[in-house]
Amino acid sequence: MLVLMKLINKSVIKENYAWALFLHTWKGERRLVMGLVIFILEALFTKIFLGGSFKNLFDQVLNLKGIWKYAVPAIIIIWLLETLYPIVNIPIFIKAVAFTISQILLLLFFWDNRKNVQMFIIGIGEFLNFLVVAANGFYMPVEVKYLLGDPRLSHFYQEIMDKSDYIHSLVTEDTHLYFLADVIYIPGFLWFSPSIVSIGDIIKVLGTLFLIPKLMLKKSISISNK
Repeated sequence: MLVLMKLINKSVIKENYAWALFLHTWKGERRLVMGLVIFILEALFTKIFLGGSFKNLFDQVLNLKGIWKYAVPAIIIIWLLETLYPIVNIPIFIKAVAFTISQILLLLFFWDNRKNVQMFIIGIGEFLNFLVVAANGFYMPVEVKYLLGDPRLSHFYQEIMDKSDYIHSLVTEDTHLYFLADVIYIPGFLWFSPSIVSIGDIIKVLGTLFLIPKLMLKKSISISNK
């Protein structure tokens, strides 16, 4: 009976871990929905009104310098951190090292493509975000008053309090580089949820908004992996 109970407990634990992994991954994906919708709408606008080409967009993106060497590995590391952090007790040192490696890879990616002004702008936003995260124990501080002031952000607040969010923490008196933290509140509209973003996030979004039409309207690939 004791052996049977141990087997049952192990089975339950595995099921709970699998379920937690699924739920957290789904939450992470939902946070990307707004950006994805904006990306699609802008791409459609460029296609319909400016004569842009989706083929040009895909060709240009896949041929950005260092995309396979730097960008893809960095994205995989970030995804693993976000997905595994809530259910695996990752030591802060390992998290800090992994996150730093991912950011160095991304910054190298943007630096390799610095001749593209939009990519350079996105890189600046990425660097500013990394700066404030590194200065605050590898957490991005979030303004508490906005989290508590909007019921639609209550789940975000709860994730931070439960320490199921690998990258965010609450702003305190000891927060460094406050002006670079997530302290800018963007109200929700239509089907978009409200957000709390940083200056770095805004710079990255602006760079991306100008990058998409540029890539779609290019008639030939001028960027290579060489």
